[in-house]
Amino acid sequence: VNLSHPVIAFHSYKGGVGRTLSLLAFAKAWSDVMENRSPNRLLIVDADIEAPGMTWLQQDTMKDTFSYLDLLPLIRNAVPSAQVTIQDNRDIDEIVNLACSKLKRSTITIETTSRKIEHIFLPTYRYEEQLVDLYATPESIANSKGKEYMLAEVLSRICVQMGLCAALVDLRAGISEYSSTLLLDPRVKKYFVSSTSTQSIKGTQFLLRYLLKGLNITADAVLPEIFLNMIPDTLSREEKNDIF
Repeated sequence: VNLSHPVIAFHSYKGGVGRTLSLLAFAKAWSDVMENRSPNRLLIVDADIEAPGMTWLQQDTMKDTFSYLDLLPLIRNAVPSAQVTIQDNRDIDEIVNLACSKLKRSTITIETTSRKIEHIFLPTYRYEEQLVDLYATPESIANSKGKEYMLAEVLSRICVQMGLCAALVDLRAGISEYSSTLLLDPRVKKYFVSSTSTQSIKGTQFLLRYLLKGLNITADAVLPEIFLNMIPDTLSREEKNDIF
């Protein structure tokens, strides 16, 4: 099933390469371009459970909201998408309705050249103890038969219901269940963020090879793209071309 609204995931093979900053820069650029259009707001999701940077920054504004770690158990307990029934649709609708009712007051402000735009924000957690709740983890989705790709569908439907343009998701670095539910979904647009270090370049290369294996390259295929960050001033054009 195609997504009705785009889900755009930011991922890096290793941490510390500016992935979260790249997402925020992307959100600012989007806000500049879209500020006079309707809809022009985004759903920004902090899905980095081990280093939830955006959630830490927004911590004082998160009372009585709804979190990524609230959403995951709801999806885990939903009817598997492989069983396409009325009950399945109702389950997803109920999850989306609950999330939307809680997220109305959860915002993150992005400044454009002329004004501030309040985008909807889904933090990693509401309270820190959620981070160690074994029942609210991405693994529980990744290992649930028929529900592996339900997360993208739910995020897309939240955008529809709240009148948002798209969802931007900050994924955990590395290859694990923490990121796989969106990383392996071919409908999700991926931006891989890499520095020029050998480890980061080789890891990004591995990710591309793995994700493109078996992907049917058609005119409407959702292909990954790369943000190359932290380029030293001393790096020659030849060295840059070698990386590309």
